[in-house]
Amino acid sequence: NDLPEQNVDVDTFVLTGTASSGLDLTFESSDDEIVSIIGNIATVHKDGVVSITGHQPGNQNYLAADDVVRSQVVNVVLGIEPFDLSKHIYPNPTRDFVFLQIPEVESVEVLDVVGRIRKDVVWVDGKIDFSRTESGLYFVRILFQNRTEVSRIIKN
Repeated sequence: NDLPEQNVDVDTFVLTGTASSGLDLTFESSDDEIVSIIGNIATVHKDGVVSITGHQPGNQNYLAADDVVRSQVVNVVLGIEPFDLSKHIYPNPTRDFVFLQIPEVESVEVLDVVGRIRKDVVWVDGKIDFSRTESGLYFVRILFQNRTEVSRIIKN
């Protein structure tokens, strides 16, 4: 089955998938000029159709799974005022807390570079607590005002 058509007014969306082995998946785009992928975060650059390939390379206990390829149609929606998340989430990089100045936040999820949701990072009263995490790159997915935005956060 093809992936659901993406009518995007934002520049990123999260790819998900599971392997019966429980091993992590990696994703690849057939055209990085339309959609590029880092970890499980897809970044939209322009309208078009791409193939998204899911890989599970196996390990010492499991054989590699067959690649799964799905078509992704991307329609960039015009006429919606862009939202620059970097102006509303700070400091970045951070050592412990990141503050959100965003109205009507419904949910916040923090993912590592492989796309796993980090349960050790909590969001309370407009701030995200990274104090218990190791240094590295994280993705913060924020749902607010019927839209989803993803921001990269560096933890020192």
